[in-house]
Amino acid sequence: NGSGANQANVLWSSSRSLTGPAEDLDLNGVLTDAYGASVNLLRVKGIYIGNLSSTDGQDILVGGAGSNAWVGMVGGTSHKIKVGPSGFFFNYSPLATGFPVVSGTGDQLHIDPQGATLTYEIAILGSSS
Repeated sequence: NGSGANQANVLWSSSRSLTGPAEDLDLNGVLTDAYGASVNLLRVKGIYIGNLSSTDGQDILVGGAGSNAWVGMVGGTSHKIKVGPSGFFFNYSPLATGFPVVSGTGDQLHIDPQGATLTYEIAILGSSS
């Protein structure tokens, strides 16, 4: 429990359904954990995104928010990761710095089902300092 190397003090997870339009998840101050407390991530240490659709062509694009994009794990505002049907994406950084989140200017995680109706799972492990 902490914010150093191989440590985390924030865990947020959710199973979410999308009916066409994309959503932006604010990683600093808007999400709430299982106890109703605000999630204030400043560093993401691990992220899992699972596409629960089994329909061919129902891919999820992760990244590329229109404004205040979180680029910590993808490197640029237009970069995206594709998660195919029944597939998942997982990334982990054990370093103390993890993947930085910048409140107000770099904290939006964009999840785009590309017009499909589908459910996905997400879990984020990180630190608040």
